Amino acid sequence: MTIVCYGDELESGQGLDEDDELVSGQGPDEDDELESGQGPDEDDELAPGQGPDEDDELESGQGPDEDDELESGQGPDEDDELESGQGPDEDDELESGQGPDEDDELESGQGPDEDDELESGQGPDEDDEHEVELP
Repeated sequence: MTIVCYGDELESGQGLDEDDELVSGQGPDEDDELESGQGPDEDDELAPGQGPDEDDELESGQGPDEDDELESGQGPDEDDELESGQGPDEDDELESGQGPDEDDELESGQGPDEDDELESGQGPDEDDEHEVELP
C-alpha cells in the first residue's frame, strides 16, 4: 500500500500536484508547454498550416490572413499585383490587344481608341490624314 504524504514529489502521470511538471501530451497544466499540433494553448506557437492562431503567419496560398501576401494569380487581395492578362485589376497594365483598359495604348488597326493614330487607308479617324491623288 502506498501512502501519499504532504510534500511528496510525484512523477509525471502518477497524480495531481501543484508543482508537478507534466511532459507535453500527458495532461492539462497551466504551465504545460504544448508542442505545436498537440492541443490548444494560449501561448502555443503553431507552425503555418497547422491551425488558426492570431499570430500564425500563413504562407501564401494556405488560407486567408489579413497580412497574407498572395502571389499573383493565387486569389483576390487588395494589394495583389496581377500580371497582365491574369485578371482585372485597377492597376493592371494590359499589353495592347489583351483587353480594354483606360490606359491601354492600342497599336494602329487593333481596335478603336480615342488616341489611336490610324495609318492612311486603314479606317476613319478624325485626325486621319488621307492621301489624295488629284487627276
